[in-house]
Amino acid sequence: MTVVRHAGVQDAFGEALASVRHAFLIAGLFSLFINVLMLAGPLYMMQVYDRVLTSHSVPTLVALTLLLIVLYVAHGLLEAVRGQILNRVAGRLDRTLGPATLEIVSRCRLETGRDVGDEPLRDLAAVRQFLSGSGPPAFFDVPWTPIFLAITFVIHWSAPLRWRWQPRWWCSRS
Repeated sequence: MTVVRHAGVQDAFGEALASVRHAFLIAGLFSLFINVLMLAGPLYMMQVYDRVLTSHSVPTLVALTLLLIVLYVAHGLLEAVRGQILNRVAGRLDRTLGPATLEIVSRCRLETGRDVGDEPLRDLAAVRQFLSGSGPPAFFDVPWTPIFLAITFVIHWSAPLRWRWQPRWWCSRS
């Protein structure tokens, strides 16, 4: 099968990607804050074990729990906004590349005499569905995974040292 390439279509693809580059950067920035908020759960548990269980302080537990709820709500809102950004990116690419794709399908039929069907349009729909699905958030979150694991390792690794250096009366309280 011969593939017909046109410079105009490649230019349209490059222009479409350039038009959404800023939105992808913004989605990546949202991913930074989302992944920082992912540390809220481990930090909450560490504070509960360090402060609440040892002192039996209910006000501290309530304050920490309210703070965690606020952070989780912020996390959810940031996830929703990032999803909306990626949905709009998918829509913009579809609106930008749809006419160019339809044009190249028509040109291919006229120049080669072969019917390519609607496969290029289905491919564009697949790209739109991927961009508006859960794929891009996973790509944005993957680079932060080693950082998250390193931070949680440092938090966990330092806990035995802090327990060793605590005063004896701290551990003997009942």
